[in-house]
Amino acid sequence: MERIITETVEQEVTGSPEEIAGTQKVLQTMLQYMEEELPKQKYDKVRPICINKDKLCAFWASKDECELSPSYMKIDCALACQSCDELDIKNRCPLDPNAMDIWKPGDLNKMFQRIAYELDSSSAKKVQVLSEPSSLENEIGENDGPLPWVVIIDDFISDEECQQLIDSGYRLGYERSRDVGDELPDGTFDAVVSQDRTSTNAWCDQSCLEDEIIYGVLERIANLTGIPVDHSEDLQLLKYEEGQFYSTQYVYFSKAVIQHFVSYRASRSSLSFPVPVMIS
Repeated sequence: MERIITETVEQEVTGSPEEIAGTQKVLQTMLQYMEEELPKQKYDKVRPICINKDKLCAFWASKDECELSPSYMKIDCALACQSCDELDIKNRCPLDPNAMDIWKPGDLNKMFQRIAYELDSSSAKKVQVLSEPSSLENEIGENDGPLPWVVIIDDFISDEECQQLIDSGYRLGYERSRDVGDELPDGTFDAVVSQDRTSTNAWCDQSCLEDEIIYGVLERIANLTGIPVDHSEDLQLLKYEEGQFYSTQYVYFSKAVIQHFVSYRASRSSLSFPVPVMIS
């Protein structure tokens, strides 16, 4: 097989005699891996990104850090750890073939019917149905398909919850909203700035899950939709200044994009649950 040359960081061999010997052993097995394993076809996609990003990768690997700190080492020191296959998200985060679908055919419509016609009578929250599918002639045009479900639930969050969400957004920091771009070598997708989407947004990180007030909102959404918190996309805090907009979208995702989103717990196109917050 041909020898594979990658643009990796030159490794530093230093320390005690035992540490030097351990690092050299890792480098020898790494070169063998590059010559015998990496040329195989299954690495074609990830080969350009299978590198050591730090000069101490081989040294750390000799200290068993590939096993002790896999989330960092197997990605940023993939050559030293001989873990190039795990750079592909499909190998790193494989789908469970036995996983059960949260929703089955017809369940989405049943959920909206329950929200629209049962929630209003079982709680103090007022529900407004702005649009729903109908067997009658389409009101918006013969070729536009059935009307979608659009439901408003008044007073879904309290003033305290509202303020906590606002404060969290500013704490996390708002950045220009992005759309899905091209597929990257590791199977994830690039994020691109679009002229059709001028808002800013912040993604709720682990600190939101640890916040009792915000987690209470997430649980309320989960109870309403029937989708557990850990099966939903992270909470996205969107901010629109005067004049900002998101143009009309006709959402289509390729099979590869859907596979990527499913790997990250949720398909973006299945359901949106916006909670508008007005700031005067």
